[in-house]
Amino acid sequence: MFFPYFTFKPPFNTVNVLKLGSFIVLILLTSSCRSANSNTNTPKTPSPPQTSRSEISISSKSGKLVGGETIAISGSSFLQSEAGVDKRSLGIGLAGINDYSPQFPFLDQFKVSRKWISQQEGKDWGDGDPLDLDDRGWVKSLKPGQSADRILINVKDKHWPFKRYVVRYEGSGKMTYGRNAIQDESASSPNRDVIEVNPERGSMTVLTITETDPNDYIRNITVVPEEYLDEYDRGEIFNPLFLQVIDKFRAIRFMDWMRTNHSEQSEWRDRPKVEDLDYRYAGVPIEIMVALANKIHADPWFNMPHLATEEYMQEFAKYVRDNLDPDLTVYVEHSNEVWNWGFEQAQYANKTGRQRWAVNGDPEKAPGNSYMQWHGMRTAQMCDIWKGVFAGQTHRVHCTLGIQKGWEGLEQGALNCPKWVEEGNEACYKHGIDSIAITTYFSGCLNGKKNDEEATAIVRSWFSEPDGGLTKGMEQIENAAHFPCKNTSSGDDFSYHKQVADEYELQLLAYEGGQHITGNSHPTQNDEDFIKFHIGLNRDARMYDRYQEMLNNWKNSGGALMMHFVDIATPSKFGSWGALEYLTQGSSPKYDALVDFNDRTECWWQGCGRLATAQDKNALKPKKISVKIGDRPCRDLRVVGDDRLICTTPKGEALGSVNVTVEVEGKTIDLPEGFTYVE
Repeated sequence: MFFPYFTFKPPFNTVNVLKLGSFIVLILLTSSCRSANSNTNTPKTPSPPQTSRSEISISSKSGKLVGGETIAISGSSFLQSEAGVDKRSLGIGLAGINDYSPQFPFLDQFKVSRKWISQQEGKDWGDGDPLDLDDRGWVKSLKPGQSADRILINVKDKHWPFKRYVVRYEGSGKMTYGRNAIQDESASSPNRDVIEVNPERGSMTVLTITETDPNDYIRNITVVPEEYLDEYDRGEIFNPLFLQVIDKFRAIRFMDWMRTNHSEQSEWRDRPKVEDLDYRYAGVPIEIMVALANKIHADPWFNMPHLATEEYMQEFAKYVRDNLDPDLTVYVEHSNEVWNWGFEQAQYANKTGRQRWAVNGDPEKAPGNSYMQWHGMRTAQMCDIWKGVFAGQTHRVHCTLGIQKGWEGLEQGALNCPKWVEEGNEACYKHGIDSIAITTYFSGCLNGKKNDEEATAIVRSWFSEPDGGLTKGMEQIENAAHFPCKNTSSGDDFSYHKQVADEYELQLLAYEGGQHITGNSHPTQNDEDFIKFHIGLNRDARMYDRYQEMLNNWKNSGGALMMHFVDIATPSKFGSWGALEYLTQGSSPKYDALVDFNDRTECWWQGCGRLATAQDKNALKPKKISVKIGDRPCRDLRVVGDDRLICTTPKGEALGSVNVTVEVEGKTIDLPEGFTYVE
């Protein structure tokens, strides 16, 4: 279930007030069932996924709350938007683009698909001869007995948002569909196939080119949910269900969408293009990322590849300057975790820095922190380029230096870069850097680290308890109740890095944060008992409180913008990083904690307020309105247009005759009694 959001439409940049007025309860006949062949030009409302929560509709005419429809409470003076200033404090990172991701961000599913796999009759799977591809990657021709597979979806959880797709293409040939996909022959036509996918038949959806005309080969394939075909044809790029998950956040970090880690991008001409077959391998084009930021009115956070040329950075900055909503701030960071030896960018920084500052030609005698000095230098150069491109409007750019939280003092090399200063430059921090950025991760030391067998044994002893050790695990996460650990949700100390930021007159940001409870890279990573325990902790309702503790600790320490890692991801032995586990989940302890904190806690750092536009939905949430269905409050509430309220209520818990209560600024509005909730 997705949580709906506000879409108030006030006059642009106008401060408005919330007023209590006359109420008229109207029925809004927005059926969740739509004809697949409808040619109406009316924008379609996303169908609520069938989960444990349901959107409902109030109608004074029929006296019913109808599941799957929309609450409509209207009146000419009921709601005028409140102050149009966005003061949300949290952002979120977007999980990487993959066929196995439960994120489903684009309407065209082909954009996340896997590379062509050559098949040959009589040979094992994937052992076909090399495919004949054109310069864009489309299959130009096939040899006798050869075919080309494309994995469109490989999502193991069964909570898929769509069950029918329309596959359209240019050229002449034949395609078939396998694994969990079946073609609907009766609904298909030339160059337009309709397929039904069913995750109960398996996790993989496969498209196969079995025939193609070399003179007019199959190309420009799109795979779009049938129910959103009209929207796609009108130019919509993004899955509305995905937008409803991420548009609750102030900023979005594109690190994984840009394939920042181990990036090979260098020249601007080789950047990802909109017309690329997929965005899975090279990354998402800048045009798409800027379009998303504008769509949900969120500040974008970009990571410049560590190999990026000056031209690359200049052209990237120019595009952002000319196309990003001018009311938004662009955050820009050099690569990602250049201190992390698991990433190619750290290895490259170490090698390049040592070569640059070798002593008597010997790189091994270069300063041990050469990689951090090089990182600081490249950050400074990047900031100079971006601020130069934005000359006269540098307030639109926020340049941040990513540093390692756990190694206090390591940041000095990047901030001061003495070897670069010796070359005649000012210290790196004087080159337009606005902040340092760390992480806010907490784990309670439940990972099972090397050389800590005693702690690992203590944790393992909890697994035999009735709740599998979850209560003791939560106690340990909160305040290290069972063995020593500094990395807790309520006790983690950000004061050192805040002092550093203050010393250099910089802000302190968090480029990533959240829980870090996983055996990833530790001996327990493949231990099924630990994997189950770690995932269970992430799903536990008490994780909501642990997140609230961490977020308040960050706020009280003086940190500014914090970005959670990440939006939607399947939990595994590699970690439970997603705020949600799948797109249609709608609610989880982690996601709820983030959204509630954003709603209830105004940002506190200097300059954080910004004017909210009509697209900036969450910023306009009326804070003194509550709706109850019977004795159950709506979990989420939004305003649509100027006169409609939409509420989410627990499905199946308000059957029969119930009362609807609306409270505005402490005053209760009596609506007609005897409404009926219908599943």
